[in-house]
Amino acid sequence: MGLNKKILDKRFWLDLIMPNRCCFCNKIISWYSFCCNECAKQIPYIDQPICKLCGKYTCMCSRGLSYDYCFCVVWYNPIMHSAVVKYKVESPDNFCMLFGDNLAKQIKKTNYASNIDIVTCTPMTKKSKRKRGYNQAYELAKVIARFLEVPVTDKILVKNRDNVSQHELTFEERLLNTKNLFGASPSVNLRGKTVLLVDDVITTGSTLNSCTKVLKARGASTVICAAVATTKLHNEKHS
Repeated sequence: MGLNKKILDKRFWLDLIMPNRCCFCNKIISWYSFCCNECAKQIPYIDQPICKLCGKYTCMCSRGLSYDYCFCVVWYNPIMHSAVVKYKVESPDNFCMLFGDNLAKQIKKTNYASNIDIVTCTPMTKKSKRKRGYNQAYELAKVIARFLEVPVTDKILVKNRDNVSQHELTFEERLLNTKNLFGASPSVNLRGKTVLLVDDVITTGSTLNSCTKVLKARGASTVICAAVATTKLHNEKHS
């Protein structure tokens, strides 16, 4: 599992108070597991080559992306949709452990792993974070950073306003929806740094692209993106 003893001890004792549950179906599982055996068999791990830059089966690099590489581990299908919704509104621990470990292993197989200076995530507005209680992308980023042994922070990027949900928008509408949506904390200086930017799902890449532009405007030389799931654009209604 790639977990250190401190985390394992915490999971063991927590299980005595609150039984561990599958991050997909909520079934009670062993304290050291992240999902049940039945759901594990249905996880749609990526089984086809995807573009290493944009993270898509149908390459969308021609749309003019700013990030330099993208890691993804699963296809975004109904099973993953259900798990992502659960991860956003309930405890994200098992989801983050399962897919954070997978993403970290992917990254470690490349030359990028030794060059990453800091890990960060797509931000939420303060209002949304207060309402939810946590930023799910940051919870995932913390797991990845721990496995990579790299510093992590959610204090770099800021979200200026709550926007309309991206899921029901066309590609052009998504670009407008994210225009001037993100900024950076005034004191941020990323000159010459390689940043790993984490999010849960990548669809058209507009959110990651907008965040990357902000990071590079603050001096980042390279921005690598990591997302749990990616959609297949040629099957996507609102691509």
